[in-house]
Amino acid sequence: MDSTIIAAIIGAIATVISGVLGYFIGYNKKIIQTQKAKNNSNQIQIGDINGKN
Repeated sequence: MDSTIIAAIIGAIATVISGVLGYFIGYNKKIIQTQKAKNNSNQIQIGDINGKN
């Protein structure tokens, strides 16, 4: 096999792996953001209830 073919295959594999890792990292960040949003909304709701009382 020619070295350029091997290099192209390695590059393609690395690109796929980095893309998959990037997708999972981005997905985890979205989950963390939604959890923070839920916590903030709960705190706001509790604050509103206390304020009314």
